[in-house]
Amino acid sequence: CLIACALYEDFWLKLIRYLESQGDPELVPATRDAFERACTVHHPDKPSLHLMWSAFEECQNNHPKAAEILTNLEKVCPNLLQVAYRRINLERRRGDYVKCSQLYEHYIGVAKGKNMASNLAIKYARFCHKVKGDLDGGMEVLKIALEKDTSNTRIALQMIDLALQRPKVDEKEVVEIMDSFMGREGMDAEQKVLFAQRKVEFLEDFGSTAKGLQDAQRELQQALAKANESKKKARSQFERALAACGLEFRSDKLWEAYIKWETEGKRIGNVAGIYDRLLGTPTQGYNGHFDSFSEIVSNNAPQIVLSVEEFLRVRGEVREASGTGTKSTSKVNDEDVILVGADKENVEKGNEKVSEEKKDNEEKKEEAEEESAEKKDPVEKMEVDGEEKIDEEKAQEEQPVKAEEVQAEPEVEADDHVANEEEAQAIKDKILSSRRKLHKQTVAAVTARWIYEEAIKRPYFHVKPLERCQLKNWKDYLDYEIEQ
Repeated sequence: CLIACALYEDFWLKLIRYLESQGDPELVPATRDAFERACTVHHPDKPSLHLMWSAFEECQNNHPKAAEILTNLEKVCPNLLQVAYRRINLERRRGDYVKCSQLYEHYIGVAKGKNMASNLAIKYARFCHKVKGDLDGGMEVLKIALEKDTSNTRIALQMIDLALQRPKVDEKEVVEIMDSFMGREGMDAEQKVLFAQRKVEFLEDFGSTAKGLQDAQRELQQALAKANESKKKARSQFERALAACGLEFRSDKLWEAYIKWETEGKRIGNVAGIYDRLLGTPTQGYNGHFDSFSEIVSNNAPQIVLSVEEFLRVRGEVREASGTGTKSTSKVNDEDVILVGADKENVEKGNEKVSEEKKDNEEKKEEAEEESAEKKDPVEKMEVDGEEKIDEEKAQEEQPVKAEEVQAEPEVEADDHVANEEEAQAIKDKILSSRRKLHKQTVAAVTARWIYEEAIKRPYFHVKPLERCQLKNWKDYLDYEIEQ
């Protein structure tokens, strides 16, 4: 039984994990023996076991053996990026930075694809900067990588970030990196907008002249205009293709390509609009389309999915169904109105009481002033009259504001406002409910067409002519579509 089990990788993994879990130093030789038998006898081509063995030997401070295991694994399983990273980082942990650089350069040179070479170059540049402290060396690595992979945005962004790590930022260097990348032929319009925005932000923070910033802003506006023009052109091509063959039963890939393009641009409203048309079109993948649309609705806010007009209509229907549609948009509710009425009565009573007390005080004050005025000269009396006038003006200003004058201003609700999560979910349910009805009609249309689809064949007409029976099947299918 054990001999048979030895052919399974899981058997060795469980055995090795059990031995390691004991934490007994005396079991280290047994663990090493298990690794050696598993990797050299039973599973010489299993990378996971070899990587575990290498990590085990490194933990035992047996670095030469760990490096030897990885080297042997690379001979059996070449071009594994995980093995390359493990070898490089093993040498880094050992402190052999020269060997690290040699391995990075070796793997970049033998990499099969541009993407793999670019990823290795980015990691090599970070190693040069963060570990070796050689920022210029890291920049040189990225420059060479960008020459080989001219359209790689990540490399250019890494160059910008690396240039910003200098103790004193070199404005000219950063701007040259951005301009050289934006000036490349065939650059995507969206990518150009991204770099133009980065340039404006950089010059806002580090630019030495206002003219340079204005030029960058003008360049950004031009890039945005070209990007919008590019979007319109691409969209018109998709629409032209749909007009030509969008009703074809097997046109799913065309619709899906259009949806993917809009999704990559994060234009969810446009994606929902395409699905509205697709859900009413009988195509081969009708079920998958409705499921994808349901996922779009579930993962996004309803005001993003729908147009403004439809959102307002659906929101109104939801509120009317729940009994909240007739409520005022003002935040003042019935309890607030009752409270305001009670406060109004209290304010009026308080005002009357204050005015009576004030009147008595004024009468006493006037009598005292008249008695004292007889003893004083006319000049002093004029001063007293002036003071009385000022006191009257102050009293008028200090009078309490009447409750009737305090009115709550109604708040206007925004077109994209949703009251709470329950309302948002109710709107989503209503969206799916309306599209489900359309989907059911499409299911019926697809069912009616399956008979014709199964009867016809789709050979290359220019190579092999259709048989008579096939001509009849195609004619019947065309007649059916004409009737529809």
